[in-house]
Amino acid sequence: MKYFFVLLATLFFSIPAWAVDVSMGANGNLAFSPNEITISAGDTVHFINESLPPHNIIVEARPDLSREALLFAPGESQDVVFADVGDYNFFCGPHQGAGMTGIVHVE
Repeated sequence: MKYFFVLLATLFFSIPAWAVDVSMGANGNLAFSPNEITISAGDTVHFINESLPPHNIIVEARPDLSREALLFAPGESQDVVFADVGDYNFFCGPHQGAGMTGIVHVE
């Protein structure tokens, strides 16, 4: 019975992690949409390729968070979990020069 209450308390007080969708190349634009988001530590950002040009996700100064593999087809996606508080600039490797950049604020 004691274990039941411990389990119940754990489930009740646990804080769920959330996922936020970010589109890449939607409507033919070389952009992330949204290109600025605020999340909580432990949340996931779900990057979804919405166009034919290949895209990837490079997080500046954090190769452990980067997803260098190119996403070629619409609908392909990559998830990035941001565990630590801070600001994270990211970009698409092939299209950074075209302004395909963004920032994740983790609180």
